[in-house]
Formats: sequence, C-alpha cells, structure tokens
Amino acid sequence: MGRFARSVGPALGVRRAGGAGQGPWRERRMIRHEVVDLLEGAKSGDPALRASAVTGLRRLARRQLEPLTREAVQRALLAALADDDPRVRMGAVAALACLPVPDALPGALAALGDEHAIAEAAGRAVVALDPYGACDALCARAREGPESVRAAALTALRHAPVITATGWATFEDCLADSSTVVRSAALGSARELGRRGSPTRDDVVRIAQDGLRSASPYRREISLALVRLIDVPGWAERCREAAKDRDPMVRARAAREQQYVRRRIPQ
Repeated sequence: MGRFARSVGPALGVRRAGGAGQGPWRERRMIRHEVVDLLEGAKSGDPALRASAVTGLRRLARRQLEPLTREAVQRALLAALADDDPRVRMGAVAALACLPVPDALPGALAALGDEHAIAEAAGRAVVALDPYGACDALCARAREGPESVRAAALTALRHAPVITATGWATFEDCLADSSTVVRSAALGSARELGRRGSPTRDDVVRIAQDGLRSASPYRREISLALVRLIDVPGWAERCREAAKDRDPMVRARAAREQQYVRRRIPQ
C-alpha cells in the first residue's frame, strides 16, 4: 500500500491483511484498497489519470459499499464536477444518476451549462435522479438564462416519463422563442415526444396545430416542420396554405417543406 493509501486507508476502514479473513471480508478489503487508489488518482495532476479514476469511482458507486467508503466515493465524484478537464466532468456527470445524495440533482442541473455532450449527459442524469419531478425542474431552466442551458434543458425533456401542464406550456413558449437554438431544441424534443403513444402524442399534435395559427411567426414557422415530423394528418395541405403567409420567414419554411411534399406525393 502506498504512502497515500497508508494515510487515507484507515479512514475508509482499510486494514492490513492478517488472521484468517476469507470470503466477503477479503472482497471488502480489496474494494477499500481500490477506492484508496482511485481517490488518489482523482487528485492527480494528470487529467487522463483523473478521468480514469473518476470512471473507476463511477463503477464502484453502483456497488454496495460500506458507509465511510461510499461517502468518500460520493464526495470525490461531486468534486469532479468542477474539474478543469471535460473528460473528468463527463465521467462525474455520468455518475450522478448512481448518487442518492442531496447534492446530486443540483449538480446535474448546474452541468446543463457545460459543453454540449456533458450537458446532454446532465439532462439524462436529472431525469434519472428525479423522474417525476424532472419536467418542472427542467422547464425552469428552459425558460431563462443562456440559450445553451435552455436548449440543453429542452433536449432533456424528451427523456422525462411525464410531461406536466407546465411542460407543455414551456414547449409552446419555446417554439415561439426568437432564438433559433432554443426553437430547434424544442422542436427536437417535441418530435420525439410525438412518437410516443397517447396521450403524449395527442398533446404534441395539439401544440403543433395551434402553432400554425399562432400570432408568432417564429412559432408558425417551426410548427410547419413539427406537423410533418410527427405526420399530422393533412400536413401537406397546411404547407401549401402557409406558402401564402404574411411573414417571409414562414413562407420560406413552407417552400422547404413543400420539397418533402413533392417527394412523398407524385405530381
């Protein structure tokens, strides 16, 4: 056991081999030694070593650990959320779903502001940590703040098992948002939700059809794509009608959607 293991080991219950320890006790002792090594690696100055250690700690976090060992693993993973290296942060975010601690959900929500791949993993972690409360928590992030955070929250909504009334209202508002990034994220998740069975699909069809009549040109424009993507009956006719819209952005979208009409309906 190295110098770090000798100093930290006793706090985790690591003991030197001796006596007739066999079976489960020996396995627990080996896990403790592994944890000590990984905790040392998680504090290394080498980002690659830290990332590897966090991956190992994530694997251990899924196991039944003794209380002191489990707490040490959890603290290290939560600390890794603030690491300078994105590989380390990615590993820490991916581990959040296995951390039944109060700080895990706030950590996942905060990570929605990280770079794209990490933000997507954070969104999935939010849903895994609080499946039935995730929708409203994500909606709060989708409504304000930097557009990258809003988009990440909207993308994560597609994984929520239940979309609340707040969720549908958020989709309607974000489909009318002036940010192309936000509208596109709302469109992507609405499309995925529209592929579920009823009643979820029914709600997506409703917001798509309502969007075609919206006063917002942003929402009318994006709704033309949505009615096609979820195959709302009569979507081709809606595209032809939108070609006469008073807003040039909507007319341009209608022209693009007409290309799909021509591919599917022989002239």
